[in-house]
Amino acid sequence: MNYDQPRQLAAGEHAGKWQYTSANRRTGCHPIGYCWAPGPDSDHQDPKTWPIHYHDTEDEARACYGQYLRDNVRLDKPHSWSWGSCDVPECKNPANNGAHSGEWNMALLCDDHFNVDDAIVALRLAGPAGDSMHS
Repeated sequence: MNYDQPRQLAAGEHAGKWQYTSANRRTGCHPIGYCWAPGPDSDHQDPKTWPIHYHDTEDEARACYGQYLRDNVRLDKPHSWSWGSCDVPECKNPANNGAHSGEWNMALLCDDHFNVDDAIVALRLAGPAGDSMHS
């Protein structure tokens, strides 16, 4: 089970700073999103070259990961998902278009809402990131 949430660093050079992190028994705890992601000068294949970001508050860490999720919304090939109802609030249209951000956030979208802005709404990513438990 993965537990994604902001955590405050208890020791070391950046003690007291915050990062949005993922933790599980197998891999331990590590920063995710823009708290640890390739930068413009990074080798995308070598995580040792990726910058690590630290925040002064828990709210800043949540906002950072929320922005990362919004910046990484992807629309899948049109009409490639199974039929269901659109995940945009108040919409009752049939839908078979998919959007996702990160590994665990997915939404079903109708043709009228098959765009990044509506996907952000359907994925509930409009604000700071909350906590997540997923496997």
